[in-house]
Parts: sequence; structure tokens; C-alpha cells
Amino acid sequence: MASAVVATFHTVVHKQSTASQERLETQRRASRLHAIITHSILMEFELQAQGVDPSVIVKIPHGTLVNPYLGYPRHRLAEKLGVEVEDSELLLVTPGFLRPDKGLDILASAAALVGDSRLRIVVAGEPMGVAPEEIPSMGGRIKVIEKYLSTDEILMLAAMSDAIVLPYKDRPGKYSVSGVLHLSMGSLKPVLGTRVPRLVELYEYSPMLTVPPRSPELLARRMEWLSRNYEIAASASAQLYSYAAATQWPMVASQHIALYRGVMEGKPPAYYNYWR
Repeated sequence: MASAVVATFHTVVHKQSTASQERLETQRRASRLHAIITHSILMEFELQAQGVDPSVIVKIPHGTLVNPYLGYPRHRLAEKLGVEVEDSELLLVTPGFLRPDKGLDILASAAALVGDSRLRIVVAGEPMGVAPEEIPSMGGRIKVIEKYLSTDEILMLAAMSDAIVLPYKDRPGKYSVSGVLHLSMGSLKPVLGTRVPRLVELYEYSPMLTVPPRSPELLARRMEWLSRNYEIAASASAQLYSYAAATQWPMVASQHIALYRGVMEGKPPAYYNYWR
């Protein structure tokens, strides 16, 4: 018999979503647990709205790895990845699985509207559930690498970039956070993204660099602004960089361990809810 039961909810579904009733029932019964770990305020408040006891909900963020390839020459990283990049180019990268919700069509439309000839975009990842026409065409401003990327390859791609762009579309009825965002934050580069639940931390800590989802015109304007005002964009990301440092994996792991030990000793879970 377990002395305490703690669950981590990587995804929380909205009570009016099309999710299975079994999944929603699991969330409704979550108050029976000794503690529930969520990764964002949206997830926490959605559980509260479904009647889960707030005192058992603890928000501990996703962990962040500070990129070990920072400082490596761009040409060395590009060579390892098989990408040709000029030092004079402003390089934006979109890493991770190529899925319909990643907004690749929005990115392609936005890129076509950008007038800055220095701007180049590399999209890299394994296609998952996307039709060929949904992947931006090769050549021109966008280079697509269709292959599975290891964590090291994602980190190298981010380290060689000037900025990361995450044009995600919303996933109705689902709240989660983006692991790719945390890999991007740890690379200490400006991150352009959309205001969707998975990128809520970006919206919280670097709102100037976000745009509404499904808005290629606004994304194009923000990319052009980044090109003209890179130093300002980097300064606007200062809070995001601080958040990345505060959520490094050893710190996040210590929060989990402290929570586990506390609930086994009968202490209230909310006592450990430092991430507000």
C-alpha cells in the first residue's frame, strides 16, 4: 500500500472538449490524490474549474537545459547538421516534430510577406501527420530538414540560430506546455511565438515577441521588426532568460523531490507551490 500518491498531469483537457469522458472523470477524481503536479497556470486553473481541490494542486514548471553548444562557431554547427548558412544571414529556426499544429503553413505564408533579404528560416524535424503540401517548400527563404532530430541536434540548431520561431496553432480543449520552448529558452536567443496555451510561459515572460495564432501578416511584421531591432528583442527576452535559468533541471528536480518527501510526511502540498 502506497503511503502517498502524486500524479503529474502533462496535459489537462477542458471540460467542454471532445476528450473521452473517462479522461475527464480521471481529472474530476484527482482530488483524491495527495498532490497533482501541473506545468502552467492555465492547467492549474482548469483543474480548479472542474472542481479539483486547489490545495492538492502544485505548479512545477517543465525543466530547462542550458544549451551546451552556445559559443560554438556557427559554421561548425552548420557542418554537423548538414546545413549551409552564411554568417551575414539572420537565421531563424523552427525545431521539433513537423505536425499540423506547429503552424508550418502560417510560417510559410509569413515568410513570403517578409521583405528583408537577409532573413532565412530553417525548419527541421520528423514529419508526423502532415501532408506533403503542408510542409513549406524547399529552397528560397525556407530550408526544410525532414528527419528525426536528437536532443543534441535540436540544441545545435538552436545554438547556431539568431532566434527561434514557434508559430503554433491552438489545440482546442487541451492545456500543456512545450518542451521545445524550454529547449529554446535555454539557448538564450529571442523566441518568436504565438499566444497559445502551450506557449503561455513565452507570453508571460516575453509578451513583446508574441503574436495571435493563425496570423501570418502579424508574424511577418514581427520577424521584420526582429531583423531591424535585434538588440531590443534580446533585451525584451531578459525575463525569459531569467526564467530559463530558474527552471534548470536540477532545480526543478529538487522541487519534485521536496514535494514527494513532504506529502509522505503529511505536509500540505500547496506549501511547495513556489512557482507563481
